[in-house]
Amino acid sequence: MTAEGIAILLTALAKLTPGLSKARLIRTWAGLRPGSADGLPLIGPSRSVQGLWIAGGHFRDGILLGPLTGHIVAELIQKQATPFGLDLKAFNPDRFGGWEPTAL
Repeated sequence: MTAEGIAILLTALAKLTPGLSKARLIRTWAGLRPGSADGLPLIGPSRSVQGLWIAGGHFRDGILLGPLTGHIVAELIQKQATPFGLDLKAFNPDRFGGWEPTAL
């Protein structure tokens, strides 16, 4: 996150919650490592959207699991066997529902 981005957020915060404008800022976090609702990554093809492959939801373990997940997904996209004989059922990217687009 940039200093400009933090300034924009702090300006919005001051407008929405004026009482917090004098609060002490201890730390910031961009949250760029999203996790899943059940704490397990989402790995594999979506059955609800043809051609959509998901490799995410690792949260703070992404730095460790990302390379392995990338290898697994690359093999699966190339129609190879699941590396290391892993059972990926628990990581089904559609386990929370489909990925259908929503109207805004």
